[in-house]
Amino acid sequence: MIIKTKLTEKDFISVNFVLLYRRPLHVLFSILAVLLLIYSAIAQFIDIGEVTLATILAPTVVLFVIPLITYFAAKRNYRTAARMNEVIEYNFTRDFLDVKGESFSSQLGWNKFYKITKTKNWLLVWQNNRSANIIPMRDVWESQLEELKEILQKNKVKNNL
Repeated sequence: MIIKTKLTEKDFISVNFVLLYRRPLHVLFSILAVLLLIYSAIAQFIDIGEVTLATILAPTVVLFVIPLITYFAAKRNYRTAARMNEVIEYNFTRDFLDVKGESFSSQLGWNKFYKITKTKNWLLVWQNNRSANIIPMRDVWESQLEELKEILQKNKVKNNL
């Protein structure tokens, strides 16, 4: 089964945000930051306590600075990594995954993969818990997902397909 894809800069930025907010700890910190900002606003209006710089600065960093850093880092990484904007062909076979781009080629056995996850817009092929190959779901057919699921089950690769 062969899937050909090309990531756009918008795709790459989007998947970076998906990966940022898939961490439960970051979601928890974001919720706490929103609650702290709400508390600070209420405290300011009804004068129940002094609002300090820390009660405003910490939530601002979590809610605005970290996403901005993620955005600009993703833009920079997409522009500087030539492989990111190549057409990439993924050939899923019973024994291995063959990945070919315009400037590279690699063949990995299924025992080398950490897991494969599917989101609404992405198929993520994880080589370890930090690094994933990104395949937009717009390039994947439902029948290919079924075939891939069989291959992964046969090779005992963790997945959520």
